[in-house]
Amino acid sequence: MTEHLLYLSLPPYLAQWYADECRRNLYAREDTYAPEPYRFPTPVQPIRGSLESGILELFLTKQPASVPADFREGANIVLAIPSFRNRDPRIYNYLRPSARETLQAAIHTRFQVKLFQDIHDLVGLGKARKDLTIIAWMEQHAIEVDDTNYNSVLKVFDRVRNTYTQADNRKLKKDRKKTQKS
Repeated sequence: MTEHLLYLSLPPYLAQWYADECRRNLYAREDTYAPEPYRFPTPVQPIRGSLESGILELFLTKQPASVPADFREGANIVLAIPSFRNRDPRIYNYLRPSARETLQAAIHTRFQVKLFQDIHDLVGLGKARKDLTIIAWMEQHAIEVDDTNYNSVLKVFDRVRNTYTQADNRKLKKDRKKTQKS
């Protein structure tokens, strides 16, 4: 692993989930994997070929002389900057604030998609209790189960589910109008 690090500030549940995703990928060929919550400041290696890795490859730049190098204050996850073909981390190890926001948004979007894909079929069809399913999902993805994390994950799931439900309802309404006109 490289000694060039990138410090990010994410919500605790999101930092723990992303660290687990990266570690799960790292240990994919192993026979066992025990998910345990991420502890700052252990560096996490982004998944090669992932969207996050692509963002780093595209937006990592040389350290500007006029910008302070320390983004550690408030950070709760550390990414080891990977080496890319045309981007040596010894030289390209700075991520502008707008690129940091892009990276954080990509991580959050991937979290939303994964959460919805995993839980929607069980909870949406009434096969399982939502609270127990979310707690089990959090444990599986090494997110500490406490009130703050649980309520945050629950809120993310509810917002995504409401978005999809509203889109489906609009489609149904539109289809009904078409059949009534015919």
